[in-house]
Amino acid sequence: MNRLIKLLIVTVLLASSTLTAQSDYKKVQTFKQKVEYYTKALESVRSADELSSINDSIVALRNKFSADKKLLDGALYPENYNTTFDNLIADLQNAEEKLNLKTQVVTLQTQVSKLKRDLDELSKSYYENLQELTKIKGELADERSKNEAWTSRISSMRSNINKRDDIIKKLIDSLVLKPHYNLESMTLNEKKKVTYNIKQYNLLNNIKQLLQDNIQFINAAIFKPEDLHKIKNEQIDFKERWKLLGTTIANVMSVESSPQQNLYEINDLVNEWSASVDKKIWAEIKSLFNNRGIEVDTFYTGEQFVNSLTGYIDSKINSYDEGPLEFSADEYSVFVDSVWYAEINLNWMPFLLEKELLTEEQKIMVEEKITEWSQVGESDANTLRIVLIFVAIILLLVIIALFVKKRS
Repeated sequence: MNRLIKLLIVTVLLASSTLTAQSDYKKVQTFKQKVEYYTKALESVRSADELSSINDSIVALRNKFSADKKLLDGALYPENYNTTFDNLIADLQNAEEKLNLKTQVVTLQTQVSKLKRDLDELSKSYYENLQELTKIKGELADERSKNEAWTSRISSMRSNINKRDDIIKKLIDSLVLKPHYNLESMTLNEKKKVTYNIKQYNLLNNIKQLLQDNIQFINAAIFKPEDLHKIKNEQIDFKERWKLLGTTIANVMSVESSPQQNLYEINDLVNEWSASVDKKIWAEIKSLFNNRGIEVDTFYTGEQFVNSLTGYIDSKINSYDEGPLEFSADEYSVFVDSVWYAEINLNWMPFLLEKELLTEEQKIMVEEKITEWSQVGESDANTLRIVLIFVAIILLLVIIALFVKKRS
């Protein structure tokens, strides 16, 4: 009887142990299946609501199996209960980042599409203004009306170019810079994606068109000094930005060979715009002399400017060798007082020096030549005074002689 009881006890214990083992196995398998399900679900999550639901399920799973932590630590080796949930949380965060990125991409595409439409409208408006500008040149006879219409169109075109430049900056920021802050670590697929965006929104051709319009604008219009100062600053700013951006785009688009030609063309246009602005600045300065009837040689650089002015002054100084009365005070005054000091020194010189179009040494060379010219004038004036005094003395002696002869 005792042996039977013992046998029954052993049988019950073995059965209980088997049931417990089967129960633990089922728990482990259920846990693993849930983890695998949530891991896969996070890879294809499509909305914030879906992501929130998965997050709640992961929290519930952790609470449900917290009492079985020891069991799971052994069954999940080399992972354990805590690292498994750490991995799920990391997957959850990655899914959230991807979802946010998708939302940003949709928003970005909407913004870029609007920027592209705005850019097309501005380009159309620019050419309409350019056509009107040509008409103003040929059709309006009244100078005042012509000047008012001209000024209005120039202002509109300048505003148009500035707006397009701003839009292109935003396009560059959206398509090239913002999506990938660490450009050096971009993968080949990421580079292909950015290259596709650059081509899809015609970014490089829009940059080329803007530069071509800038060149056309600077050649077509007449500007005040302050306008050219601003344009020169804009040109320098764009050139500096393109140095960085061009290198970045070249790096990103290295997956293709054809866009490199566009980059070379843009580099040439950037340099051409710079040369056109400088040429316009020097042309406006030369017009100051022309408008006063002073014919100086054409100049396009600081060195040519100095040679032109000093050469003109030398020609005037040399002409005085023909006689002591050849110096023209009016001619000197117009060149020095009306043009050099009242216009160039006052309105242009600070800008020329700041932008290194002219050096301080070159400025001094012109002023030294002006001083030399003034000394010739002073010498001639002194000679004239001596001659007049000498003549006056002779006349006085003649008068005295005649008076004495008459008395005698």
